[in-house]
Amino acid sequence: MLDFIHELYARSALNLSAWSGSLEACLARQGYPIKGQDVLRRKMASTVKWYNYMVAQKEAVIDSVVWNASRDSLQVFNGESAWREGEDVCGEDLAFDAIEDQDNDWEDVGLDEPSRYLQDRCPLCFSSRRGTRECQSEVILCLDANFTQKRRNPARGEDRSPPLIHPFSVFLLQEEVSKAKAYVEGLRPSESRGATGPARTKPNTGAEEDSVDSGMRVPNSVLDGCLESFTAADEKRTKASTRLFADTGLMALLCRHDRPLWLVNMMSAGERQYYAIALLLKFFSHVPDDMTLGLLYDVACQLHRSCMKWGFLKEYHPRIRWSVSVFHAYGHQWACQLIYHPRKCDGFGLSDGEGCERFWAAIKILIPALRVSGYHQRLFAIDGLVAYLNAKSLRSLGRWLGRKWDHCQKKKAEGATLINKSGCPREVLSKYWEEQVESQTKPLAKASEHAAKRAVKEILALVKHRDGLKVQMAKITRQIRRNDTTVEMDMEDLVTLSLSLTTKINELNETIANRRRALGASAKDSLDRLSKSDFVKNRLNAAALKSRICNKLRGRKFELERLDRASRNPSSTDNKLQAQIQAQVSRHEPNILKLVKRYNDTVGVMESLIQQRKAPRNAIVPKRIPKERLFTLDVDDPIWDMRGLDDDDDGKAPPWLADDAVIHGIRGHLVVLRCEEEEERLVEERQHLQQWSRSVWKGLQTALALVSNDDLRWALVNRQNDLLSLIMEWSKDVVRIPGDDGDGWGPTERELRTHIYRVSQQEFAFNVGFDKVVTCQDNDHDDLALEDDEDEWYIEGDDELLEVVDGMYLGELYGQDTYDDMEDTL
Repeated sequence: MLDFIHELYARSALNLSAWSGSLEACLARQGYPIKGQDVLRRKMASTVKWYNYMVAQKEAVIDSVVWNASRDSLQVFNGESAWREGEDVCGEDLAFDAIEDQDNDWEDVGLDEPSRYLQDRCPLCFSSRRGTRECQSEVILCLDANFTQKRRNPARGEDRSPPLIHPFSVFLLQEEVSKAKAYVEGLRPSESRGATGPARTKPNTGAEEDSVDSGMRVPNSVLDGCLESFTAADEKRTKASTRLFADTGLMALLCRHDRPLWLVNMMSAGERQYYAIALLLKFFSHVPDDMTLGLLYDVACQLHRSCMKWGFLKEYHPRIRWSVSVFHAYGHQWACQLIYHPRKCDGFGLSDGEGCERFWAAIKILIPALRVSGYHQRLFAIDGLVAYLNAKSLRSLGRWLGRKWDHCQKKKAEGATLINKSGCPREVLSKYWEEQVESQTKPLAKASEHAAKRAVKEILALVKHRDGLKVQMAKITRQIRRNDTTVEMDMEDLVTLSLSLTTKINELNETIANRRRALGASAKDSLDRLSKSDFVKNRLNAAALKSRICNKLRGRKFELERLDRASRNPSSTDNKLQAQIQAQVSRHEPNILKLVKRYNDTVGVMESLIQQRKAPRNAIVPKRIPKERLFTLDVDDPIWDMRGLDDDDDGKAPPWLADDAVIHGIRGHLVVLRCEEEEERLVEERQHLQQWSRSVWKGLQTALALVSNDDLRWALVNRQNDLLSLIMEWSKDVVRIPGDDGDGWGPTERELRTHIYRVSQQEFAFNVGFDKVVTCQDNDHDDLALEDDEDEWYIEGDDELLEVVDGMYLGELYGQDTYDDMEDTL
């Protein structure tokens, strides 16, 4: 029963109250009432707690035994071993020794390979083989914070019960977090400490010369725009109050296979940079000195900026490649996306950086119960669920590789099609892409030049605003002349409005005159020229409209962020809040669509002026915004296309800006590059999985040969059967991925087919309900019985192994002779 409860609460919300209450009601109806209030729940809660702890400790001991055996650490199995017969050693002490070994084994190997902890966390990313070392980023991780996993302040003072530490805990110690906080505060002046930004510096408004800081590839003006975008969204997000909550959230570091490496328990009201720094410091302490990291983070550009400005992680700068997560790239400026978007920058393949979002969705079932739990109980519950998710994820790693491989081949074919249609060689497209990045990430013009252009544009905007007021004034004048009054607007109101408009128009005329006098001679000539050009007026109007549309779409995306998470998790608890956000977003959509229509109409006017030769030479028509792709904000959507809206360059537009074929060819070239990176990584990860399987199998075989304790042997045999089942699935899922190293998966073909046959017999007996011997006797397919010749079972590759597995499940090998032959090997 305890094992059933253990498995049940790994898959559902923690709620012993309902379970114990139902049991008490059933017992009472049968005449066995339980005296006292809440007795069963309290006793079961304590029992389940310590049972879960015992199960976790048992797994830690087995893992330690298998690891040491796989590394030929035979001193663990000497005659004085605790698990040999005739010895009685405290299981708890043995478990804690296993945990300590898990943390310290990496020090013994001199960091020539990732630590044992990391290799246990993800066998695809971390391997002693280090096959991905030649990739531009040897390992790819993602980082994110979550403010829904919080815990209320205790009602009666301190709530720190005795520590209850999970043997597979992924939480950083509070001392490690405090050390990282002191490290950050020691490097950054106190007046500059911020949440996500580097130093709360004032944005570049154009009065100062724009520049690119050392170590960065994006101008400060662009980074300031990203900071403003995320700061505005951050202000609208509900954070956990430290007055109401003792623990305000979590920050996680996950690998690209969505497997958690470490978590930080946050206790501040916002997302502080020292949490991310603490996680990265922890990671680098567990890997060799030459391992490179590709990090995906929502505000990676800001964290990168802080590291370069204040010297955070200075010794690791050459080993970190920064990128933003795919689904949060919309909050960044276009120039920032050119450098930090994982589909645009080298080394990230097809990784999306959204593993943390999927992880938050997987542990959301803990939110209600842990909101009022104790400090250590909360951490233990999260650790327990993480351990369950890791075990579940381990079984699906083969499917993950196969699915990613298929997706990669599909995307690669699409990219190759775009390249072929462009008619340009990839070398030429690569050169065009480099020119585009260099051009679109240049700092703004010098201060004086930029200020003059901005002043001219502001005057034109004021003139346009004044003209609009004049139109409105003429309408009011006509109403007064015709005595056209309504209940809402009588004659007195019309006169008052007319006087107000007259005052505003006069003020605007005075402002425009003052600004014209402040312009230099060249700027006045430019203003006179621009004010007479209908095309330039429409271009400025279109640029302003597109800027407004982008800002509104970003705001809409930020508002829908929680709803996007809820769409992946339909049982979200914030239904009322989600309904309010959805209603608010729906109200804003008509305004956005109206702006898009105005923009497209303005583009139509510009196109007509070009056809009538009333536009400047080499003028480009901006791209219209299609309504069907308006709200996606993908990196290659038309909303980011600023062709024809920039008046800084009056020369001939380069091909990467004006030629649609080249533009699509560049996109295809980048897609193929990312797919080639992904292929290289997937092949190596397949080999990592095979090597991990062989290593664990070796450890199990060695341990079984040396261990005589019956309990431990039983656990090792179960672990061995689990591994055989995993190999059955993995070998089938990765068969289409090249790169088989030829060393197999660990078990021999005979060991594998024996397990396959045993599983098939058990499944068939369970489904039919008969004894398995009777089942085999009822099988008439004796002609398909397995022959004793070993050559019949020699499996040269994954294809033959797949055929054997499929044949077993189809019942083709259920003959009586097969059963007798198999029984001899069991």
